[in-house]
Amino acid sequence: EVDTGATVTNAGTLTLDNGAEIDGDCTSGSPSGGVLTNTGSLVSAPGSANTAYLEYANYSCLDVQDEGVLTLSSGTLEVYGAELDFDTGSSVTGTGVLDDDGGGVVDVNVATSIPNLEMGGGILQGSGDLTVTKTLSGGNGTFDGAGSVTIAAGATWTLGSSLDVAGGS
Repeated sequence: EVDTGATVTNAGTLTLDNGAEIDGDCTSGSPSGGVLTNTGSLVSAPGSANTAYLEYANYSCLDVQDEGVLTLSSGTLEVYGAELDFDTGSSVTGTGVLDDDGGGVVDVNVATSIPNLEMGGGILQGSGDLTVTKTLSGGNGTFDGAGSVTIAAGATWTLGSSLDVAGGS
């Protein structure tokens, strides 16, 4: 748990196994919580049918600032009620799934490619352009901000419900 006002910086390799979660916690109703800055390698490796989590404990209080490599080795990395920022220097690799779920926010601040993205009720926003290179799935989410979302040639988009496009292209 990363509490209000605390910052954890990963400059090495941080691996999230099955069921692992990094929580943010706001105290006294503060609108901002802890920060995890990744300048190294953040690896999600919960196993093929399992999930690791970036989430909140009490409110929407975890801000993950990715300036390194996010490796989706296996399974799903769920952003639930937290904020994941792709900033300068960030990249996403691997065969796993990034799931923007239930109040999660993914900020694409620079051009970013994500192999497998599931929109499970979260918000995808920012000024950077996003390219999905293998699969985009789900629904009940929102695309917002000035950036564009592109489904690469050969990639698939499966829409299971509604998706709100509020900005970008």
